Amino acid sequence: MNNKELGNFYCNKGLELLNENSISMAVNVLRKSVAIDEYSSDNLNLLGLCYYTLIEFEKAKYYWEKSIKINNSDKNRAFEYLANMKSKDFLIMCEEYNAALELCYDGKYKKALRKLNSLPYKNFVNLYNVIGLCNYAIGNKKGAINAWKKAIALDKDNEYANTYLMKMTDCICRRFSIINSIKGLFKNIICGKII
Repeated sequence: MNNKELGNFYCNKGLELLNENSISMAVNVLRKSVAIDEYSSDNLNLLGLCYYTLIEFEKAKYYWEKSIKINNSDKNRAFEYLANMKSKDFLIMCEEYNAALELCYDGKYKKALRKLNSLPYKNFVNLYNVIGLCNYAIGNKKGAINAWKKAIALDKDNEYANTYLMKMTDCICRRFSIINSIKGLFKNIICGKII
């Protein structure tokens, strides 16, 4: 099997995982695909879509821009994806999301929750993780569990959502540190601000 065939194998496996709502696992497989066949715009686009859904927009943008350098034909969907990231609605959503994260960091969870729930985009895994953390912080455990279940519905292997649910259902049910979880999300989701 040559590199192109092996890259296609991993790309197909990544696509299969995406269709099974296993985004985190798809990222791992697609990273292998891109490492083996770095000149496949399809592999790069799929990896970008995974990162986009995880709210890792800088990584998504990186892979889509790389895809366009390889294939700059009108048929490359990376053009569409990048155009969406430059749209007014998307930029406003990023601004609101960042403002909500700052409110979380300042301990203003109810305000953050209102802002997060008003966002028009709802297909982001880590959005639900943050909504879950805010609900947990204000004592709404049912709301937290529901949010984390929504995150898992989008990405069944999501480390954060699964960890939070496990901690919630822990027979001891001890309270875990909300601020440490939010700081972890800051570090792993945005490393500052998105976009």
